[in-house]
Amino acid sequence: MRPTNNNERRSKGGDSTILERCIILDSSAIFHIRDPSIITSLRGRIYVTDKVLEELRDPRALAIIDIVNPEKVTIDTKNIRRTQDLKDLSETDISILICAEQLKNICREVIVVTDDIRLSKALRKRRIQVVSVYYPPDKGYRRKL
Repeated sequence: MRPTNNNERRSKGGDSTILERCIILDSSAIFHIRDPSIITSLRGRIYVTDKVLEELRDPRALAIIDIVNPEKVTIDTKNIRRTQDLKDLSETDISILICAEQLKNICREVIVVTDDIRLSKALRKRRIQVVSVYYPPDKGYRRKL
């Protein structure tokens, strides 16, 4: 995978190109986002996995994909061993995790936009930055009057 755009910089070592910032979108963030300009304001190359695209059927979510125009990344999740911290994650979440790990090789900064708490914990454990659009309150949340 060798994406190119205006945010790329030459590394000191030679011909390999390093991107400043890579942003990966999760379907939960796409469903909850109200203003797509929030994603583009992060100023980086935007990616989405094939598994995320499979989950999007809502016309509003598909419109956001058309507006943001992310690069599609195909991830093979068949050979994944479900380690202890991945047992609660869906294949889509695991595809995002794999994509983030792969992008670490070509990006100075990798950011995943998600509202999935389990995925966020797994990403932070691997020192991958997470940006949330919206976290719903806990079930025990009570509004103070």
